[in-house]
Amino acid sequence: MTALNDPAWAQAPLALVDVPLIPRPWGGDALATLKGQAPGREPLGESFEAAADPSDEEAAAHPSTVAHPRGDRARLTDLLASQDVAILGAEVLASEGPRLPLLPKFLDVSGLLSVQAHPPGNPELYVVLEADAEAALYLGFKERLDPTPWQNRWIEALGALPALEADLGPEAQAALNAWTLGNDAAAGALPPITDTHHALRALNEETLGLLNHLSLKAGDVIFNAQPDSDGRLGAAIHALGSPRGGRALILEIRRPGVTYRAWDHARLPRRPLGAAAALVSVPLEGSEEGDFRVIPGPGPVSCLARSEAFTAWRLTATSDTPIARNTEDRVRTLHVIEGAAQIDSAGGALRLKRGQSALLPARLGAWTLSGDAVAVEAAPGVVL
Repeated sequence: MTALNDPAWAQAPLALVDVPLIPRPWGGDALATLKGQAPGREPLGESFEAAADPSDEEAAAHPSTVAHPRGDRARLTDLLASQDVAILGAEVLASEGPRLPLLPKFLDVSGLLSVQAHPPGNPELYVVLEADAEAALYLGFKERLDPTPWQNRWIEALGALPALEADLGPEAQAALNAWTLGNDAAAGALPPITDTHHALRALNEETLGLLNHLSLKAGDVIFNAQPDSDGRLGAAIHALGSPRGGRALILEIRRPGVTYRAWDHARLPRRPLGAAAALVSVPLEGSEEGDFRVIPGPGPVSCLARSEAFTAWRLTATSDTPIARNTEDRVRTLHVIEGAAQIDSAGGALRLKRGQSALLPARLGAWTLSGDAVAVEAAPGVVL
């Protein structure tokens, strides 16, 4: 058994293993398939690929486990407690403390997520692995928004939900959720539809109408980053998914941090909302689809996103052309989105297949990616 203070941990690529798969009402069974597991009873929405931040409630609830190429395993938070500078790098440790300032996930978006926001300075990258014909997301206000009227309308609408929740059983609640999002066929499972139902449905349509609608296909790259009034890049208001279905399997790169739900489409059972916090956190200026779409450049290495929060690259390796990289004293994560890859370094080698991830410690130094594979590499902060 390798001791946690053994330098070997920071000198080899570390597989991220036993990755938690998190049930979500908008999820499906694609994550179980991606991870080689049998589908469960509940729809799975997220996999926490790398999580080691005690200050983030969800990251703390699902801490990552890493495996050394020679077989030893360790909780990533324990490893950071023993070797923070070797794993994170001096600059990252100085600016972020002994935590991993990344929270990459695979998402199975089989329904519509809430309209949500993150604290300023926290953009997100979405790389689409698979997408049905109707797959989409909503991103950024089409025009500059006056937040007060919308905040008041959402809060007022919430007052109708406790009575609806009390009067309807689980099946009727699910039917109401579907009908409110535009599925007229669900009306047959509902009691008589009232003016309140119609008002909530209309408010959903108006809310989504405020946002840019982006259709998705496999291979799309979306950088959810919009400058605020101070010029700092943060995530625009967004709602992943489509009200009428259309599944998408997405790799999301983001920092740990809170999510503020501005509006949850009058969904039952109710979930906590924070419209005021959401609208204070996001840019209110207008935007358009082209502000967010990324066209990856040619060649084996293409930068997909660069910000104070993180930098991400697409790596396209072939069996004939390995890609030489270097951690440059900064922790990285790597996520294989197509094919199978091998990471080679002086401290060991690691094989990964589609849907698997690795942690690359700061002290790893030089490494190569080989095999017929496409992967996404991410690092905290601005990296040139």
